[in-house]
Amino acid sequence: MHKKFRIKTSGRIQAIIENRAKDAMVKSKSKTFANREEAEGWAENMLVVMEKQYQQAKGQVNELSDTQLRRVVFRNHQPKLDAKSSVKDVINAYLSYTNSMPLPASSTTQDALRTICKYQLANYPLCFVGYEILEHYCKERNVTCSSSTTRIEISSLKRALRELREMNKFSKATDSEQLEAQFESSYATLKKNGLIADSKSRNRRIKDRNELERLLSSAKEFSNRNKSGVRYDYLILLYIETTLRASELLSLRWEDIDFNRHRFTIAVGKNVRPGTNGTSEAPREVPLTKRAHRILKTLKGDGESTGLVFNITTKYLTTLFPRIKAHAGITGLQLRDLRREGVSRMVEKGFSVLEIAVFTGHKDIDMIVKIYNAAQAVNIARR
Repeated sequence: MHKKFRIKTSGRIQAIIENRAKDAMVKSKSKTFANREEAEGWAENMLVVMEKQYQQAKGQVNELSDTQLRRVVFRNHQPKLDAKSSVKDVINAYLSYTNSMPLPASSTTQDALRTICKYQLANYPLCFVGYEILEHYCKERNVTCSSSTTRIEISSLKRALRELREMNKFSKATDSEQLEAQFESSYATLKKNGLIADSKSRNRRIKDRNELERLLSSAKEFSNRNKSGVRYDYLILLYIETTLRASELLSLRWEDIDFNRHRFTIAVGKNVRPGTNGTSEAPREVPLTKRAHRILKTLKGDGESTGLVFNITTKYLTTLFPRIKAHAGITGLQLRDLRREGVSRMVEKGFSVLEIAVFTGHKDIDMIVKIYNAAQAVNIARR
């Protein structure tokens, strides 16, 4: 738990009790007061209350009151969806389901679905949602945003429909399969007609050793300043070296790493959904490069370590990275560029596309092929 205060533009004082831990069972709280004294008094009391709530959550996670039990029973017996359910019903059901999972859908997916709920599309029954209705939605959205943003929203709805079907949330399996096929067909036509489009591929790389050193130096300074215990400079190096997604890297536990065999296990991730999510895919094993092995060994130290390697959330990292790069005087670099940087370095070292896919976990290797071809073109031009 972290206590901090912020002066708002109105001159009032906002007290914040922040819990940055990824496995936090007690969420952060804040309240605004007229003066500092009141804010500090509330913060001291709330800190004690939240610590007590945390201890209770750890020790009494299975002890539910009668009222709580009735709520659980009601939640588990919600009526199933069907072809007459509205798009909003589907979105609400999906958001409720995904947020109960250990690894919920990304904030991008959830925000995209909430955006749809603000438009007329959300009020239509599923059986009525064909190409014409989706076309109208895309034209309406493309006035204020790019076609790639609209694609993310339609893709998120398509994903929600698929995953709810996989979880048997529809009363009739045949209805859900037909609805999904209808969405697939409409999606392809929307893309063909230019109403939705893929995001433009980025090619920003770390320019040189100096830029990387400035980035790492800034990250280390943030680690020392925040006293969080998380080495952000090592986190950035591992992001590049492992080519993992941010969610995968931040879900990595010391128990998942086999230093003797130079490999680690990704138990949760985009293409890894253990049986609890309704699929039979097994966790995937990823090779540990010499540099990644050395970094993790340094982080671990001599003693025994358990739990998360980096105990912060993906959301916190995506908020922090722009501040780190700005402090380093770096422009144009995004967090996701670090993964592409890692893939590009593997290409330059002579790894094949299929070998790189073992690291990245891509089922569709088109992205790797694009990076591979771009790097090869540069190499050929240099000859």
